[in-house]
Amino acid sequence: MEIRRINNTNFTGCRPPYKIPEGMVYPIERIATEKDIFQLSGQALKNVIGEGRSGIVYDLCSSVIKLFKDTAFPAPKERRWQAETKNLDFLRDLCIKNNNPDYLHNSQKGLFGINFHNKFFIFSSKVPGSFPHPQKNQFNEKNLTALMEILERLDKGMDDTKILHPDLRAQNVHITDDNAGIIDVGVLLKTPVPKVKTVLGQSGIEAPKSDREFVLLNFLSDTGYGTSNLKSFEYDLLSPYLDFADKQEASKVFDLYMNLKSKFHEKTAYYYAELQEKTNEKIFENAAVEEFMHHELLEQLPADIRDTEIDKLQMNIFLRKMTQIAQNLVNNSINLKQIGIYIDKVIDRSIMKIQNAYLDKDMQRAYYYMNFKNQAEITSELFRYNLSNCVISSEKTSKFLPEKLLKDKLKK
Repeated sequence: MEIRRINNTNFTGCRPPYKIPEGMVYPIERIATEKDIFQLSGQALKNVIGEGRSGIVYDLCSSVIKLFKDTAFPAPKERRWQAETKNLDFLRDLCIKNNNPDYLHNSQKGLFGINFHNKFFIFSSKVPGSFPHPQKNQFNEKNLTALMEILERLDKGMDDTKILHPDLRAQNVHITDDNAGIIDVGVLLKTPVPKVKTVLGQSGIEAPKSDREFVLLNFLSDTGYGTSNLKSFEYDLLSPYLDFADKQEASKVFDLYMNLKSKFHEKTAYYYAELQEKTNEKIFENAAVEEFMHHELLEQLPADIRDTEIDKLQMNIFLRKMTQIAQNLVNNSINLKQIGIYIDKVIDRSIMKIQNAYLDKDMQRAYYYMNFKNQAEITSELFRYNLSNCVISSEKTSKFLPEKLLKDKLKK
């Protein structure tokens, strides 16, 4: 059957071999059957398993069905539906290109999309497990390792493209005792493999002009070479997980993650080294060197590096809390003055660390702290961006109640 574009959409599709009243099927991995259509027309959507800003998710036999909402997005819901269908199709192409149907491990895979009576549906596969929780469904070495492997594959992407999942909240990740998978692939972003590195700390940082720029700045890799799913995971999942965990669980997962993060940087270093050999571009050689420096420091994890990694997670917690309070997602107060002082102190400390590293001729630490200083300055800019764009009522701002700090929980 010929695959062709329909209605000027940006994804491929074909007409089904039978007629559907007021409906159109857009296949990703397979074409809908008459039974699928009958289930929809018979209003079989009863078991709600989740609800997000863009739609409601139902459990139906061996599939998951998402029904898109009429509201919640300024753009027409059809465009959102098309974008998510395209992303699921892209993930399938990614698996085929890498000759591995399990390329993304136990991640969500698209089956087909349906426009049925002007309602937009996507059928996709189920992901085993349930979302991570520091008390009810904890991380361990096996499931966290499996998740890191998925993030690594997304970072490698295909051709000259990385694939960023900028919404790796706990609700969008499932873990079992020995495995992990990601869901909600509708928010995937394709970002180019970096060809230029801007030293933000030297050239100055411009405030983000859009939500997309905000996302890309927030998820810049530790070495500054493009976006990183590892940073997305740290921001949206690991930081709040550690924040809500008790001391024992937080310490266990943090130490486990530091070991896995070291290996992640090592694999990324070899990935950039291969790109350098393939393209002969100096930027990839520099990226490989900096990634390997990060790997070695995290592998040794001296006290100052450990404290700095905790600072990174703490700044994530602050930024997330600001956003959640502004959106009325949590009913907490926030000490904005303390957060501003904390970020300023982190920047000052990173400058001192850079100076000491140069005096000691310790280039590993010099590069590490230069990159960290850039990250802290980005956090400072995003903090100011939030202050000017997020409306936080005066009753939710506290001048006296101090914010709890992760370093107190993870103190050795």
